[in-house]
Amino acid sequence: MIEALPPVVDTAMTRGRINGNKMSAKQCAAEIVDAIATNAPEANVGMVKILRMIYSISPALVRRIMIKF
Repeated sequence: MIEALPPVVDTAMTRGRINGNKMSAKQCAAEIVDAIATNAPEANVGMVKILRMIYSISPALVRRIMIKF
């Protein structure tokens, strides 16, 4: 079992919802498959990797970032 934590992915569901940086579905899937191949407990995909690092230093900053997003 793996926990996948993707960012906003460019799909039909998100079309028109958010303008800007969306990860392609192909790239998202590739990163999740890579995490599965390495037996990682989590797949922190795309910008989520950076958010997890920042969260370890300042949870309050990540909350502010997510509110703006």
